[in-house]
Amino acid sequence: MPACSRYIWQIGGCDWGGYVNSKAQDNPTWEIFPPPEDAEVVPSNLLENTLPANLYPLTWSLPSGKLLVQSNWKTILLDWKKQKETPLDDMLDAVRVYPASGGTAMLPLTKANNYTATVLFCGGSNIQPDQWDPDTWVIAEYNASASCVRLTPDASSSYVEDDPLPEGRSMGNLILLPNGKILMLNGAETGTAGYGTQAWTLNESYADNPVLMPVLYDPAAPQGKRWSRDG
Repeated sequence: MPACSRYIWQIGGCDWGGYVNSKAQDNPTWEIFPPPEDAEVVPSNLLENTLPANLYPLTWSLPSGKLLVQSNWKTILLDWKKQKETPLDDMLDAVRVYPASGGTAMLPLTKANNYTATVLFCGGSNIQPDQWDPDTWVIAEYNASASCVRLTPDASSSYVEDDPLPEGRSMGNLILLPNGKILMLNGAETGTAGYGTQAWTLNESYADNPVLMPVLYDPAAPQGKRWSRDG
């Protein structure tokens, strides 16, 4: 396991909450616990530049010991020991972090792939930075993305397109199964996570059209045949 696995990470956040973040309350920093002797709160260029959808950056501990951090449309490799961010290519097709809330999972680390980490991102929403305002348009009617992409950050800085979902889905959950396949459950075909009291909400929900049918992903299958509802 990488050395950073013994720590708890606190990354980003805001002062008083809300549907999305804002510059007035942004906390674009990270820190670790328990803190080493020379620990400090470290500013993050990534989080400073990914407003407003940066409240819950997607973060993975990699076999290399670095962290993969994905926020809004931006992605970095974080060398936490050197406190250095290395930018990777931008996310494709859709925002995956809250409140767009795509499903994410690290694919199984196996001898066949030389225990190389590949992260799968599916669904979410292609809402742009200037659109995250529920008081100006009906978010619950906005179609979720069906896009899936992969990133193998220790080998490449670029995302690659994967098989799309059978339908667009925000707030889907990717669950690794003992047989190496991945089950996707839950989510909505339109809208995002979050809630409010606008007249257009569905019992205060910013999402509508729930996806009730699960789907299976087989990372070992050839591209074009990875999603299935057989059985």
